[in-house]
Amino acid sequence: MEWLDPRGRCSNREYVRIAVICSILAAPLVALLAFDGVGAGVRAAALGVLWILTGVMWCVAIRRAHDEDYAAKEAYAWMGGPTLLLVVWMTLPAIGITPGPWVRGVARVVGLLLSYVGLFAVLQGRDGARPNAFGPPTLHRPTREVRARYRRMQMER
Repeated sequence: MEWLDPRGRCSNREYVRIAVICSILAAPLVALLAFDGVGAGVRAAALGVLWILTGVMWCVAIRRAHDEDYAAKEAYAWMGGPTLLLVVWMTLPAIGITPGPWVRGVARVVGLLLSYVGLFAVLQGRDGARPNAFGPPTLHRPTREVRARYRRMQMER
């Protein structure tokens, strides 16, 4: 479960692979939330799984930011839009709070803008060819010994 540890690095290929898997898992749940008449328990379970998938993607996005030699806070470029849309368009209505049209409109515009920024960052991203403070290069898969050495170095900080 190394890929859930936000302290390391993540190559662009690994990020896209995990994002595709999470999207495939999330798609039927998002569709389920769009139907009327779905029970509250089913909605809560679907939202819970969506939030878990979002948490997984935040961990991976932080690792991806690290690979580009950015701080963890820069992961908003990858995950800010989807998280905002999940809150305003799915979570709040599922618990009985319907945001006004202005809130939904602003959330849609900001969420889509952040999503496009994240997509651009993924498309422009290059795997790290050099080590940085977050771990060994991701251009070539490092050995277990190299990853362990960098993990020990991170623990010492």
